[in-house]
Amino acid sequence: MSLLETALNNYISDNSLNASEYASNYSDVITYNSTSDTLSITSLSAFAQTFKVSNKELGGHDSLNNNNYDNELFGLDDDPCHFDTYLADIVKNVNSTLYEQCNFEGNFSFTDTLGNSVQHRLNMYTPIYYLMPYYGGNGTSNVAKHWRIRSGVEQPETSLNAEINLYLALQNYKNIYNGTNYTSVEDVDFSLVWGIAHSRDSERTGTANDNFATWVNEILRNDYSVVSYSNYAETITSSESSSSWINILI
Repeated sequence: MSLLETALNNYISDNSLNASEYASNYSDVITYNSTSDTLSITSLSAFAQTFKVSNKELGGHDSLNNNNYDNELFGLDDDPCHFDTYLADIVKNVNSTLYEQCNFEGNFSFTDTLGNSVQHRLNMYTPIYYLMPYYGGNGTSNVAKHWRIRSGVEQPETSLNAEINLYLALQNYKNIYNGTNYTSVEDVDFSLVWGIAHSRDSERTGTANDNFATWVNEILRNDYSVVSYSNYAETITSSESSSSWINILI
Protein backbone atom coordinates (compact mmCIF):
# COMPACT_ATOMS: atom_id res chain seq x y z
CA MET A 1 0.00 0.00 0.00
CA SER A 2 2.87 2.40 0.77
CA LEU A 3 4.11 2.23 -2.84
CA LEU A 4 0.66 3.22 -4.10
CA GLU A 5 0.32 6.07 -1.63
CA THR A 6 3.78 7.35 -2.53
CA ALA A 7 2.74 7.33 -6.20
CA LEU A 8 -0.49 9.15 -5.37
CA ASN A 9 1.18 11.89 -3.33
CA ASN A 10 3.93 12.30 -5.92
CA TYR A 11 1.21 12.81 -8.53
CA ILE A 12 -0.38 15.57 -6.45
CA SER A 13 2.98 17.25 -5.89
CA ASP A 14 4.27 16.90 -9.47
CA ASN A 15 1.10 18.42 -10.91
CA SER A 16 0.57 21.08 -8.20
CA LEU A 17 -2.90 19.76 -7.40
CA ASN A 18 -5.01 20.47 -4.34
CA ALA A 19 -4.84 17.30 -2.27
CA SER A 20 -8.10 17.96 -0.41
CA GLU A 21 -10.05 18.57 -3.60
CA TYR A 22 -8.59 15.47 -5.25
CA ALA A 23 -9.61 13.34 -2.27
CA SER A 24 -13.15 14.70 -2.40
CA ASN A 25 -13.47 13.47 -5.99
CA TYR A 26 -12.63 9.92 -4.86
CA SER A 27 -14.01 9.91 -1.33
CA ASP A 28 -14.70 6.15 -1.41
CA VAL A 29 -11.04 5.43 -2.15
CA ILE A 30 -8.89 8.30 -0.90
CA THR A 31 -8.78 10.15 2.43
CA TYR A 32 -7.10 13.48 3.15
CA ASN A 33 -4.92 14.21 6.16
CA SER A 34 -5.08 17.96 6.80
CA THR A 35 -2.21 17.88 9.29
CA SER A 36 0.33 16.47 6.84
CA ASP A 37 -1.48 17.61 3.68
CA THR A 38 -1.17 14.09 2.28
CA LEU A 39 -3.48 11.45 0.88
CA SER A 40 -3.97 7.81 1.81
CA ILE A 41 -5.92 4.94 0.23
CA THR A 42 -8.76 3.42 2.22
CA SER A 43 -8.26 -0.17 1.00
CA LEU A 44 -6.77 -2.17 -1.85
CA SER A 45 -10.25 -3.39 -2.75
CA ALA A 46 -11.59 0.14 -3.12
CA PHE A 47 -8.52 1.16 -5.12
CA ALA A 48 -8.84 -1.78 -7.52
CA GLN A 49 -12.55 -1.19 -8.13
CA THR A 50 -11.92 2.44 -9.08
CA PHE A 51 -8.47 2.57 -10.66
CA LYS A 52 -7.65 -1.02 -11.69
CA VAL A 53 -10.71 -2.28 -13.55
CA SER A 54 -9.44 -5.18 -15.67
CA ASN A 55 -9.94 -5.28 -19.42
CA LYS A 56 -9.09 -8.98 -19.53
CA GLU A 57 -11.52 -11.88 -19.41
CA LEU A 58 -11.08 -15.01 -17.28
CA GLY A 59 -7.61 -16.36 -17.90
CA GLY A 60 -5.98 -12.95 -18.12
CA HIS A 61 -3.19 -12.93 -20.68
CA ASP A 62 -3.86 -16.55 -21.64
CA SER A 63 -7.36 -16.27 -23.06
CA LEU A 64 -9.60 -19.33 -22.92
CA ASN A 65 -10.47 -18.51 -26.52
CA ASN A 66 -6.78 -18.41 -27.40
CA ASN A 67 -7.21 -15.02 -29.03
CA ASN A 68 -5.05 -12.60 -27.02
CA TYR A 69 -1.85 -11.05 -28.35
CA ASP A 70 -0.05 -13.10 -25.71
CA ASN A 71 -1.39 -16.31 -27.23
CA GLU A 72 0.04 -15.17 -30.56
CA LEU A 73 3.35 -14.35 -28.88
CA PHE A 74 3.74 -17.90 -27.61
CA GLY A 75 2.12 -19.44 -30.66
CA LEU A 76 3.82 -21.31 -33.46
CA ASP A 77 3.87 -19.80 -36.94
CA ASP A 78 0.33 -18.38 -37.34
CA ASP A 79 -1.23 -20.58 -34.67
CA PRO A 80 -1.89 -19.02 -31.23
CA CYS A 81 -1.02 -21.17 -28.25
CA HIS A 82 -1.99 -21.59 -24.59
CA PHE A 83 0.94 -21.19 -22.20
CA ASP A 84 -0.40 -20.85 -18.62
CA THR A 85 -0.17 -24.19 -16.77
CA TYR A 86 -1.74 -22.68 -13.65
CA LEU A 87 -4.81 -21.69 -15.65
CA ALA A 88 -4.92 -25.17 -17.19
CA ASP A 89 -4.96 -26.81 -13.75
CA ILE A 90 -7.82 -24.58 -12.58
CA VAL A 91 -9.92 -25.23 -15.68
CA LYS A 92 -9.26 -28.98 -15.46
CA ASN A 93 -10.48 -29.10 -11.87
CA VAL A 94 -13.57 -26.97 -12.54
CA ASN A 95 -14.70 -28.07 -15.99
CA SER A 96 -13.02 -31.07 -17.62
CA THR A 97 -15.03 -30.63 -20.84
CA LEU A 98 -13.81 -27.06 -21.27
CA TYR A 99 -10.30 -28.24 -20.47
CA GLU A 100 -10.42 -30.68 -23.39
CA GLN A 101 -11.94 -28.07 -25.70
CA CYS A 102 -9.11 -25.65 -24.94
CA ASN A 103 -6.53 -28.31 -25.88
CA PHE A 104 -4.12 -27.22 -23.17
CA GLU A 105 -2.13 -30.45 -23.27
CA GLY A 106 -1.79 -30.29 -27.03
CA ASN A 107 -0.59 -26.70 -26.89
CA PHE A 108 1.91 -27.38 -24.10
CA SER A 109 3.46 -30.19 -26.15
CA PHE A 110 4.25 -27.91 -29.12
CA THR A 111 7.85 -27.09 -30.01
CA ASP A 112 9.04 -24.35 -32.36
CA THR A 113 11.42 -24.75 -35.31
CA LEU A 114 14.39 -24.47 -32.92
CA GLY A 115 13.07 -27.28 -30.76
CA ASN A 116 12.00 -25.01 -27.88
CA SER A 117 8.89 -25.93 -25.92
CA VAL A 118 6.21 -23.43 -24.94
CA GLN A 119 7.40 -23.61 -21.32
CA HIS A 120 11.01 -22.93 -22.33
CA ARG A 121 9.96 -19.86 -24.31
CA LEU A 122 7.82 -18.65 -21.42
CA ASN A 123 10.80 -19.03 -19.07
CA MET A 124 12.97 -16.93 -21.39
CA TYR A 125 10.29 -14.24 -21.36
CA THR A 126 10.00 -14.17 -17.56
CA PRO A 127 12.70 -12.37 -15.51
CA ILE A 128 11.45 -13.95 -12.28
CA TYR A 129 12.49 -17.36 -13.64
CA TYR A 130 16.14 -16.26 -13.48
CA LEU A 131 15.90 -14.27 -10.25
CA MET A 132 14.07 -16.50 -7.77
CA PRO A 133 15.68 -19.57 -6.14
CA TYR A 134 12.36 -21.42 -6.56
CA TYR A 135 12.87 -21.67 -10.33
CA GLY A 136 15.40 -23.63 -12.32
CA GLY A 137 16.75 -20.55 -14.07
CA ASN A 138 18.19 -19.04 -10.91
CA GLY A 139 21.96 -18.76 -11.23
CA THR A 140 22.01 -19.54 -14.96
CA SER A 141 22.20 -16.01 -16.38
CA ASN A 142 24.28 -12.86 -16.14
CA VAL A 143 21.78 -10.51 -14.48
CA ALA A 144 22.24 -6.77 -15.06
CA LYS A 145 23.57 -4.75 -12.12
CA HIS A 146 21.35 -1.71 -12.58
CA TRP A 147 17.60 -1.63 -13.20
CA ARG A 148 15.10 1.16 -13.78
CA ILE A 149 11.38 0.33 -13.69
CA ARG A 150 8.43 2.66 -14.24
CA SER A 151 4.85 1.42 -14.28
CA GLY A 152 1.55 3.21 -14.81
CA VAL A 153 -0.69 2.53 -11.82
CA GLU A 154 -3.94 2.56 -13.79
CA GLN A 155 -3.05 0.07 -16.51
CA PRO A 156 -5.97 -2.37 -16.90
CA GLU A 157 -4.02 -5.17 -18.57
CA THR A 158 -2.54 -6.68 -15.41
CA SER A 159 -2.29 -6.32 -11.65
CA LEU A 160 0.52 -4.47 -9.92
CA ASN A 161 1.92 -7.76 -8.65
CA ALA A 162 4.02 -8.31 -11.78
CA GLU A 163 6.24 -5.25 -11.42
CA ILE A 164 6.27 -5.27 -7.61
CA ASN A 165 7.30 -8.94 -7.54
CA LEU A 166 10.05 -8.14 -10.04
CA TYR A 167 11.18 -5.20 -7.89
CA LEU A 168 11.35 -7.34 -4.74
CA ALA A 169 13.12 -10.20 -6.52
CA LEU A 170 15.76 -7.81 -7.84
CA GLN A 171 16.32 -6.31 -4.40
CA ASN A 172 17.03 -9.77 -3.04
CA TYR A 173 19.28 -10.94 -5.88
CA LYS A 174 22.61 -10.94 -4.06
CA ASN A 175 25.76 -13.07 -4.49
CA ILE A 176 24.24 -15.62 -6.86
CA TYR A 177 26.72 -17.97 -8.54
CA ASN A 178 26.02 -18.31 -12.28
CA GLY A 179 28.59 -20.98 -13.06
CA THR A 180 31.36 -18.46 -13.71
CA ASN A 181 31.24 -15.85 -10.97
CA TYR A 182 29.05 -14.37 -8.26
CA THR A 183 26.61 -11.72 -9.45
CA SER A 184 24.38 -9.22 -7.66
CA VAL A 185 21.86 -6.55 -8.54
CA GLU A 186 23.37 -3.35 -7.17
CA ASP A 187 20.39 -0.99 -7.40
CA VAL A 188 16.77 -0.82 -8.56
CA ASP A 189 15.29 2.58 -9.43
CA PHE A 190 11.60 1.71 -9.11
CA SER A 191 8.53 3.92 -9.22
CA LEU A 192 4.81 3.50 -9.74
CA VAL A 193 3.31 6.43 -11.67
CA TRP A 194 -0.19 7.57 -10.71
CA GLY A 195 -2.58 8.83 -13.38
CA ILE A 196 -1.07 6.78 -16.22
CA ALA A 197 -2.20 3.49 -17.72
CA HIS A 198 -0.12 1.21 -19.98
CA SER A 199 2.28 3.66 -21.61
CA ARG A 200 5.81 3.96 -22.93
CA ASP A 201 5.98 7.33 -21.16
CA SER A 202 5.25 6.00 -17.67
CA GLU A 203 7.19 8.87 -16.14
CA ARG A 204 6.39 11.28 -13.33
CA THR A 205 7.93 14.18 -15.25
CA GLY A 206 9.84 14.59 -18.49
CA THR A 207 10.04 12.00 -21.27
CA ALA A 208 11.09 8.37 -21.19
CA ASN A 209 13.99 9.00 -23.57
CA ASP A 210 15.43 11.95 -21.65
CA ASN A 211 15.01 10.33 -18.24
CA PHE A 212 16.57 7.10 -19.40
CA ALA A 213 19.57 8.90 -20.90
CA THR A 214 20.06 10.82 -17.65
CA TRP A 215 19.93 7.57 -15.68
CA VAL A 216 22.46 5.83 -17.94
CA ASN A 217 24.81 8.81 -17.77
CA GLU A 218 24.69 8.71 -13.98
CA ILE A 219 25.57 5.01 -13.95
CA LEU A 220 28.43 5.54 -16.38
CA ARG A 221 29.84 8.41 -14.34
CA ASN A 222 29.68 6.41 -11.12
CA ASP A 223 30.79 3.00 -12.44
CA TYR A 224 33.00 3.75 -15.42
CA SER A 225 34.04 7.43 -15.09
CA VAL A 226 32.44 8.21 -18.47
CA VAL A 227 31.58 11.90 -18.86
CA SER A 228 28.57 11.60 -21.20
CA TYR A 229 26.59 9.05 -23.15
CA SER A 230 23.85 11.37 -24.43
CA ASN A 231 23.88 10.10 -28.03
CA TYR A 232 22.36 6.87 -26.77
CA ALA A 233 19.07 8.71 -26.25
CA GLU A 234 18.63 8.86 -30.01
CA THR A 235 18.38 5.08 -30.37
CA ILE A 236 16.66 3.77 -27.24
CA THR A 237 13.32 2.01 -27.32
CA SER A 238 10.77 1.27 -24.60
CA SER A 239 12.94 -1.48 -23.13
CA GLU A 240 16.71 -1.18 -23.45
CA SER A 241 19.32 -3.41 -21.90
CA SER A 242 23.02 -4.17 -21.75
CA SER A 243 25.09 -6.40 -19.53
CA SER A 244 25.07 -3.59 -16.96
CA TRP A 245 21.64 -1.95 -17.07
CA ILE A 246 18.03 -2.63 -17.92
CA ASN A 247 15.26 -0.05 -18.35
CA ILE A 248 11.62 -1.19 -18.24
CA LEU A 249 8.60 0.98 -18.94
CA ILE A 250 5.21 -0.66 -18.31
